[in-house]
Amino acid sequence: MAALGLLAAVTLAGPLAFASETAAVGLPPLPRGWPVTLELGLSDGPGGAARLRASGRFAFRYQYLAGGANTGQGWATWNPNGAFATLYIGESLRHRMIPVFSYYMLRQSAPGFDEAEAIGIHRNLQTTATMRAYYADLKLFLRRAGAFPGHLIVLHVGPDLWGYLQRRSVHDDVTLLPVKVAATGLPELAGLPNTASGFARAIVRLRDLYAPNVRLAYHLSIWGTGEDIAYTDP
Repeated sequence: MAALGLLAAVTLAGPLAFASETAAVGLPPLPRGWPVTLELGLSDGPGGAARLRASGRFAFRYQYLAGGANTGQGWATWNPNGAFATLYIGESLRHRMIPVFSYYMLRQSAPGFDEAEAIGIHRNLQTTATMRAYYADLKLFLRRAGAFPGHLIVLHVGPDLWGYLQRRSVHDDVTLLPVKVAATGLPELAGLPNTASGFARAIVRLRDLYAPNVRLAYHLSIWGTGEDIAYTDP
């Protein structure tokens, strides 16, 4: 998260330095409730909020939601019926920090969890029962988060996932990449195309329905390039 904060500082240098240019182009407003200053956060497990807050003025506190949507070991089982999210949100807010959840559920779902990551993710996206469980699991989280209206909560959607989708696409056209969406039969997703575009829109639709206080965040992933710049210098 500290690295992401640094990235934000770097990208803001352009708009700050070239105010006259951006005034003409225009910038989107910050999400409602978002801090107006650069803030940092750290990963922090349950029960650690007081200690984290005492260690520094961190604005964000984040936790992975993992384990797979249909394995019987996902985050929703860590406390009964998804109460883990409720407890983590409540603890964060009591100590004046914004909770951030990294939603890492697709990779660890069956049947693709024991395959190479790119292959397993693709298999799960093509499996109707898996995607039905995935959307239901996401809806459970959103219901839990939506029970805190007026409080900002961040859902970091699918780390690495969007890069793998890009690798599978043809000419970066997400409308041609098949993903089970409306085919899952969930009434909330009726009418959405069974494509990667429909998949992204399904996440937004569920958020809008169940937790409008949640802000969706997306990983600035390099996986779509086919290069890992930690190890290569293309």
